[in-house]
Amino acid sequence: MSNIQKFKRDGYVVLKLFNNKDIDDFKELIALKLNTLRKKNTFNHLNLKNYHKLIKKKNEHSELVKSSTRNFDIDFKSRNLIQKNKQLLFIINSYWGHKDFSILHKVDNHIFENKSVFRIARPYKNYSEDVGGVHVDGHINGKIRMKKNFINLFTIWTPLEGFSKKSSLKIYPKSHLYEHGVNNFIHQKKYISVVYDNEYIKKYKSLRLNLKKGNSILLHPNLLHGGSLNYTSLTRVSMDFRVFNLKKEINI
Repeated sequence: MSNIQKFKRDGYVVLKLFNNKDIDDFKELIALKLNTLRKKNTFNHLNLKNYHKLIKKKNEHSELVKSSTRNFDIDFKSRNLIQKNKQLLFIINSYWGHKDFSILHKVDNHIFENKSVFRIARPYKNYSEDVGGVHVDGHINGKIRMKKNFINLFTIWTPLEGFSKKSSLKIYPKSHLYEHGVNNFIHQKKYISVVYDNEYIKKYKSLRLNLKKGNSILLHPNLLHGGSLNYTSLTRVSMDFRVFNLKKEINI
């Protein structure tokens, strides 16, 4: 089965976008961002997995990972690896009829090109609140949209630390084939994402993958995912790339 067939059937596919050095470079960029925010030279690409031991104050962690700060610029090489990946381009072209896309991120009320978002999930045993609930990326930034209006974005989820199924992203294969009604939302203000309630989620079977360093998961915008508790003893670090259709109105 080809990647496009699998993606249309399951709503996700694993792509090899990066090599080991690329992943270490991303970790170095995140470490630099964290050090800049803290005004302390604490982190590097080797010790991010021990973030939970180095940052213990709840308020400090909340400040470091809030939506307005947990982003960083993507370098030229990384942009090229994404923009020229043949498998990604083939999937995008099959949905949009073209390959004209950009990697965008919104900070406050401003949209920036070529930014990624990093996410940190400490070990669940002691930090059960680090992970958001199950959602779909079509409702990006908490805006509720009709399905036909959010097919023009895809998400690339890339783990930097935490590659086993005890820590990787929880996804719900084939859930992208269904309409997820607004009556199934949880009314909450804790997370930016529009989150679905547990009773509704029980209708779908979840999956967590064992990934290799450099693997990414491409997500359909209507695929249920999230609630990915970290059951390891180390901190999970991941990043998202949001790929937007440039021939449609950008609505973030």
